[in-house]
Amino acid sequence: MSACKHAILLQTILITLAGLLTGCARNENKAVSDGTQHAESQDTTPVYQKRVASPEKAVIRHEATTLPEQLVELTDEQAEAFSKKWGWLELDSLEKLSDSAAHLLAQHKGRLSLTGLTALTDEQAQALATHEGPLALDGVTNLSDKQAEALARCEGPLSLLGITTLSEAAAAMLIANKAIALPTQFRNQPVSSR
Repeated sequence: MSACKHAILLQTILITLAGLLTGCARNENKAVSDGTQHAESQDTTPVYQKRVASPEKAVIRHEATTLPEQLVELTDEQAEAFSKKWGWLELDSLEKLSDSAAHLLAQHKGRLSLTGLTALTDEQAQALATHEGPLALDGVTNLSDKQAEALARCEGPLSLLGITTLSEAAAAMLIANKAIALPTQFRNQPVSSR
């Protein structure tokens, strides 16, 4: 495994651990402050096995929110509700996203995973670039120069491991941001505009 993949894997593990530790501390502090033991803090089901019944009734368990696999599109109202949830927001079943929903989800604080999206509009790229936490867009396979320019400004970790096609200019912009994970083929290609 290459050093880049090791670094990405280590970064993902550290982000995961930080989120879990923060969530546990929050649940313990809440239980101590009101003198009760919450049922959520006793739930030992791993985060990755949690699913919610519907987006309207989505709940946070160990600070992770997931969607049922059959949900492929969000309304703006649903996107707004999800943007207010704290912690991990795994919306990987989404295949479509409106520009306005992208703006709303970008306001989410915490890890945001949208790996079901295979393409972005320029507006979505600009909106998601403002997200203040780790962002996974591993389903996206192609970015225009304008989209790459917007996403290159991301301050948090950004995973674009599904990218298959980039112009030299787009690759150079994304490579310049060390917090962006790209497939090895783009990290290792000679870029004349560097």
